[in-house]
Amino acid sequence: MKYLIETTKFSMAQQDIRYYLNGILFEIKEKTIRSVSTDGHRLSICSVKINELLPHHFMILPRKGVIELLRLLDNSETLIELQIGNNNIRIILNNIIFTSKLIDGNFPNYKQILYKNYKKTLEAPCELLKQAFLRTAILSNKKLLVTKLFFSKNQLKITSNNIEQEIAEEIIDIIYNDVDTEIHLNINYILDILNTIKSKKIQFLFNDAYSSVLIKNPENNNLIYIVMPIRL
Repeated sequence: MKYLIETTKFSMAQQDIRYYLNGILFEIKEKTIRSVSTDGHRLSICSVKINELLPHHFMILPRKGVIELLRLLDNSETLIELQIGNNNIRIILNNIIFTSKLIDGNFPNYKQILYKNYKKTLEAPCELLKQAFLRTAILSNKKLLVTKLFFSKNQLKITSNNIEQEIAEEIIDIIYNDVDTEIHLNINYILDILNTIKSKKIQFLFNDAYSSVLIKNPENNNLIYIVMPIRL
């Protein structure tokens, strides 16, 4: 449960008028529990397998409930008991009983964008990419947080600049064999993902400068992130 929350909580909306975005969707289907969050600009999905066969059910836990529940969970293998009602959830952990209201609303159909046909693929070492983004973030515009990614044959150039006309640029070797493409992304969104995915390599899948970018571990599909580009 802690893993499901930690890997998706940063994409929750904050005080959005679309109230159903201000939390995490938990979807239970057969032997899979999935957590999904989105603020309209990015999407986080985490899936874990369980041993029991369960009926299809979904619930949206509000942001405050998510944060409070995360404080109670630890890294142990202690089993928790979930009791799901029509508009509330109760979680029993050791001697603690946690109760929260659920958000009554229809969560967006995230599967429409999840199964999109992406044509271009980039693969790079996760830690190398993370350090490059951290260095370029120093000189990014603190308001817009835009970074430019220019993909060319087996090379990625990351560029950011601020209102003082200061520029940071990083060039790293990657695996990419498609046409040159330039995409503008929110640098904090990318760092949130790179800080969460614990893998040696990472993949970016996309079509062009204006389409969404899917980010994942090439060896494990249990974590999937989608980021919308910024149009300048």
